[in-house]
Amino acid sequence: MLKDLLKTLKDVRFGIYTEPLIKEGFDYLISRSHIFTMYSIKIEIERAKFSEYLRDTIDVMPIFEFDDEFLDKTVEISNRWYSHLLDHKTLFGSNSSLKSELKKLYKKRVGSIEGFDRFYESIFNAIQEASNIFTIVFYEPDALLLNDKFPQDRKSCYIDSRPDYLTAIRQYKAYYVMIYKNQTPLTRVWFVANETFDDAVIFNQYGIKLKSLAQFFSDPSENELFKGDYKKLANVLGIYVNEDTVLTTTNDYDKFTYKLSCPSCGAYVYSNELTLLYDDEEDMYRLKCYHCADLVYSDKYNRYIHEEEAVYSDYYETFIYESEAVYSEYLGSYLLKDDAVYSEYLDDYIPYDNAVKALDDNAGDWTWIPKEMAVYDKYDEGIYLIKEQSVYSEYYGSYISKKDAIYSDEIGSYLYPMDLQTAIEELASSGA
Repeated sequence: MLKDLLKTLKDVRFGIYTEPLIKEGFDYLISRSHIFTMYSIKIEIERAKFSEYLRDTIDVMPIFEFDDEFLDKTVEISNRWYSHLLDHKTLFGSNSSLKSELKKLYKKRVGSIEGFDRFYESIFNAIQEASNIFTIVFYEPDALLLNDKFPQDRKSCYIDSRPDYLTAIRQYKAYYVMIYKNQTPLTRVWFVANETFDDAVIFNQYGIKLKSLAQFFSDPSENELFKGDYKKLANVLGIYVNEDTVLTTTNDYDKFTYKLSCPSCGAYVYSNELTLLYDDEEDMYRLKCYHCADLVYSDKYNRYIHEEEAVYSDYYETFIYESEAVYSEYLGSYLLKDDAVYSEYLDDYIPYDNAVKALDDNAGDWTWIPKEMAVYDKYDEGIYLIKEQSVYSEYYGSYISKKDAIYSDEIGSYLYPMDLQTAIEELASSGA
């Protein structure tokens, strides 16, 4: 399905204007826009599988934590009404409804109906996704500006505070995709193909959060789409990507790097060379490139970053964001916070990859220290000690704590006082 979809998008160069379609009865479409493809799909989860589907969907809700009985009852009621929906096309009966039954159950569990609307919305949305006919429409990116029937987009940063994002995405093989249910806008996403239309990414889902977004674009049995990395995608596209659902056909994100005109200066650059900076003169954030801003390249992020926001790290041999860094006196270099741990012993940050938890005899507690400052104590249940606080015992064949050890000339080794008499007796019995 996805391969056919990409082929269709590749073949449709200019799109179809929506005004004639609206006059023909497709009045739910966005006016004064171009469509590149549209299709409808029917989704219906089997009755026997609905309970499992719903449980997987709502089990993460905080209200069900440590209350399996409430979860079981919610699933039981919802499952019965799902069957009713399949048979009668409604969630209402002659004397009851899904909403009224869940409200009674919720009030009994919580003691009031405060928060019920959000609770019900989650279950209702899951049921709607489980059985319905959906229409998916691929619009040009500028349809975002004209979609007044979808209020969730009116506060999009692509429209107001960060319009350069829209300026950039217009230059990609990108589509503003609306998913409709009964001609009502349900959810929208960005769909970006690579230059050759062999791969695609889907991101920035607004509206109802669909549990199985991939099924609207591909056959789930083919595993054509899988979960992607929003940070890596944002780096190559140069635009904002939500920390949310990202679907991709490939882990090679470089395929989505585009050559485009810089939204600020017009110079031709690659999308991964763009960075968002505040422009004091224009009093707004702008996407800029190395031609129009003081940028330095970071091998750590695989993109340019603003020089004023960067520090050079000898540890990584590249620039990193100062806001994401800590300084290590031990290394004489900056480290990313996520790569560092704090050592109480050194009163300093050290790399996590080169750190072990060791017993600090002086402090009477555990501390992180660099591996090269630690020794292994096989005698005391296999723990790490600080090298400066340890001595090697020939008697034990291991490092031990210097604080508690004594040196015996007779034994010719460091050992713990409690073992001295035993060691002497062992020496005497050996005839040494």
